[in-house]
Amino acid sequence: MGAINISGLSFHYTGDMIFEDLSFELEKNDKAGMIGANGCGKTTLFKLIAGELAPVSGTIHIQKNHTIGYLHQDENISGNKRVYDYALEAFSELLAIEKEIGTLSTLISKESDAKKLQTLVNRQAFLNDTFLDKGGVMYESMTRSVLYGLGFSDEQLEMSAQKLSGGQKTRLALGRLLLSRPDILLLDEPTNHLDFDSVSWLEDFLSGYPGLVLIVSHDRYFLDVVTNKTIEIENMKAYPYKGNYTVSRNQKASDQYADQRAYEKQTGEIKHLKEVIKKLKQFNREKSVKRARSFEKKLDRINSAKNPHKAQKKIHLDFSGAIAPAKDVLSIRELSKAYGDNTLFKDLDLHLHRKDRLFVTGPNGSGKSTLLKIITGKLPADSGTYRIGENIDCGYYDQEQTFTDQDRTLYDELYNDFPDMDQTQIRSALAGMLFTGDDHEKRIRHLSGGEKGRLCLLKLMLSSPDLLILDEPTNHLDIFARERLESALADYEGTMLVVSHDRYFVSRLCTKLLHLKDGKHKLYLEGYKDFLEDQSIHMLQRAKENNKKSDAKNAFLENKKYNSLLRKTASDIQKLKESIEKHDGDLELIDSEIALANEKGDYERLHSLFTEKEKTESLYLEMLEELHDLENYSKEIRE
Repeated sequence: MGAINISGLSFHYTGDMIFEDLSFELEKNDKAGMIGANGCGKTTLFKLIAGELAPVSGTIHIQKNHTIGYLHQDENISGNKRVYDYALEAFSELLAIEKEIGTLSTLISKESDAKKLQTLVNRQAFLNDTFLDKGGVMYESMTRSVLYGLGFSDEQLEMSAQKLSGGQKTRLALGRLLLSRPDILLLDEPTNHLDFDSVSWLEDFLSGYPGLVLIVSHDRYFLDVVTNKTIEIENMKAYPYKGNYTVSRNQKASDQYADQRAYEKQTGEIKHLKEVIKKLKQFNREKSVKRARSFEKKLDRINSAKNPHKAQKKIHLDFSGAIAPAKDVLSIRELSKAYGDNTLFKDLDLHLHRKDRLFVTGPNGSGKSTLLKIITGKLPADSGTYRIGENIDCGYYDQEQTFTDQDRTLYDELYNDFPDMDQTQIRSALAGMLFTGDDHEKRIRHLSGGEKGRLCLLKLMLSSPDLLILDEPTNHLDIFARERLESALADYEGTMLVVSHDRYFVSRLCTKLLHLKDGKHKLYLEGYKDFLEDQSIHMLQRAKENNKKSDAKNAFLENKKYNSLLRKTASDIQKLKESIEKHDGDLELIDSEIALANEKGDYERLHSLFTEKEKTESLYLEMLEELHDLENYSKEIRE
């Protein structure tokens, strides 16, 4: 049986069935992605596996003694601990051992009773060994490494965790979870709030993780890199596939084609049998009636299959409205923006022409959204100019999904912005984005993030812009909605300026790429491929530099943290060296005695001396080996 075994699982909320007879199994080292449309129950299934919810029926079996770590989409961090201290809580066992070792050191220094002293020394020796076996030497450097990898700076490590933004808190919770190393990792949208560098670091970390990892994510690129299995939740059931996201999609298409062919073949056979039976009965002869009954029995034995090609509801997007013929769409000259001492970009020059698809990337806080807000007139620039071409209609998708009136219904929102549309057109447009029936009367404040995103995209599509300015348009969209958006934008004849962290989305659509980082900017005229090649070169250079810095920094931290252990090792080395020197003297003395006995011809004495020399040399060699091991051990601690 696997690490997770789910059999016949059913669950419902207030009568609405979420799962029915859902089953799948995962092994202890699997890296599995879970996909499905928004609302299909992926997060609910995670809560069931984690024990936060109980199933109506069926079983969830977790392998004995396996620990579960669960990253929720929105983690809540309380208390006033420093960011660094919060992450260190992942090593609570090591921290407790370390504290007891310190307490024992104090007691040992004060204890005069020999028996009690020996007990304390034995206990401390045992804890020292346990501490080392469990990785005590490296836990601080590991903590810093993980937090750096997730995008935290040295300054942020000293901040109170309460002062972090919502996205930073989720990253911190992810860091502590990764450091705690549970046997089973449940990660619900782990790449949210991560920039390109952090996502790349997380991919490497999870690919080598020594346990089961189950991931809910809409990041297809991430799933392709990390996972070796895919679980699709559809129609209240689980469909497992061997392979990553792309492999699973190819396999699903192949399975659907085979199922459709089998269905069509069976349907044809049933139709043929019915026609034969009808004709035989028309003959109205005894033999033909008998033959018809035989065929009817054969027909009864055929289990009519349902059509497997059941159309899944998909959003409809089409940005192919009228596009202005202007060649020069957007011109930016020497644009600069800073907040205090934090320069986002300086002297930025940029020119966009019709059909250009410029994507803006960079770490969180590098100024990507700020640039878009300056161009749309929502923020002022510090210096420089920008100009949108004549007769260019601009459409802006704001990742914050702001609406003027949260109490409007969906129908009223469209009617207010597009008064020339009649009732039928409005309802048809809403249906194209999967808003049907009573959904039209929903108030905007009651929509989910994904529903708000679809409404914003619908309004954008209906406005037929010449220039699309999109700030994280794939946020809150499930994989299937992202694919529809990509297809629509691929057919778009206008110009696009897009901020996105979805690498699959970027790689498919990008023709030019602007990268912002540390107040600097770089334009890649060949797009995403050009950017990746440049990043690979920089990553190799940074890796070499970081290794040098990390070695020096870790040596300092570990030397400071474990100076007592180093002193003990140094003391042992010194004692051993003294013993070796003593044995050196003993060997010299034996050699002189051997020479004297040889002169006297005292062969009995010579035999005794050679035996003694052999034993002394044997001990001498053992001490040299022990010294070598101790010196290497001391070196390992320092490194």
